[in-house]
Amino acid sequence: QIVRNADGSVRDAESILDQLSAYTDGPIDRDLVTSVLGLVDDDTAAAFAEATITRDVATTLRLAQEATAAGKDVRQVLRTLLEHFRDLLLVKTCGPAAAEILDAPQERFARLQAQVEGSSTSDLLRAVRVLNDAVNDARWSTQPRLALEVALIRLARPEMDPSTEGLLARIERL
Repeated sequence: QIVRNADGSVRDAESILDQLSAYTDGPIDRDLVTSVLGLVDDDTAAAFAEATITRDVATTLRLAQEATAAGKDVRQVLRTLLEHFRDLLLVKTCGPAAAEILDAPQERFARLQAQVEGSSTSDLLRAVRVLNDAVNDARWSTQPRLALEVALIRLARPEMDPSTEGLLARIERL
């Protein structure tokens, strides 16, 4: 999580470690990293993905509300969702070979495999594009939560997405 959040920068990773060590006298574990950095855990990311795949707008927006109420950084939520959908796309397109690419624990990989069963490659590609755009929009926005909510609506309800990808998703559903 630290390496992912540091985006490969050693200096940023050291800075994050300094931050984390200021919050605890004990060991630095996954829960501490998730809490201090305002990250969304794997279970929540999977719940977001499941709700968007099943087209449940109300659940996606409720999960967004819960994340922001818990003090999660909206930009981090978006980045986590983007990563999760990227992982789903890899599992969908690469099959079992994705396990080596992702370097994920077996239980997470099994969960990803189960989630891709209800989605198409084009839906996952569209999700990655929508979330990538939302990450960029939120970076400069004074209302990053709005970028998150609009992205979630576009993912869960492709008929409301005015983009070409949204149109293609609607055609595929027909």
